Amino acid sequence: RQSGSDRIRFVLAGGCRDAGDQGRVRELKELCTKLGLIERDELGSNEDWDVCFRLNVPLAEMRVLLNQADVGMHTMREEHFGINVVEFMAAGVIPLAHNSGGPAMDIVTPWKGNKTGHLASDEEGYAVALR
Repeated sequence: RQSGSDRIRFVLAGGCRDAGDQGRVRELKELCTKLGLIERDELGSNEDWDVCFRLNVPLAEMRVLLNQADVGMHTMREEHFGINVVEFMAAGVIPLAHNSGGPAMDIVTPWKGNKTGHLASDEEGYAVALR
């Protein structure tokens, strides 16, 4: 764990639609505890935290979160399109998407010879891209 301005914090924000989604969130929270990460339920203060789960947030809050983000992670395999990757880019957030489906074929592709984001296929690839 780091502290100070170089500290990395992870905010997982999005919809939690059903029991399956709720189970995944519960598993992620358990993993955070196992890894010794400090969870924060609400944003807004300078308290010591590493990860924050923001579920079913309204659009206004999502805009605030995107405005504060440096990198947006997309991990779904073989997603048909990947609208959240486009939302990252529209907000000026660097996308880090799974190297499959729409994100790899249509979105995180070179533009005028420049990279538009990063693609990864496994945990190591995501870690390398975040360095």
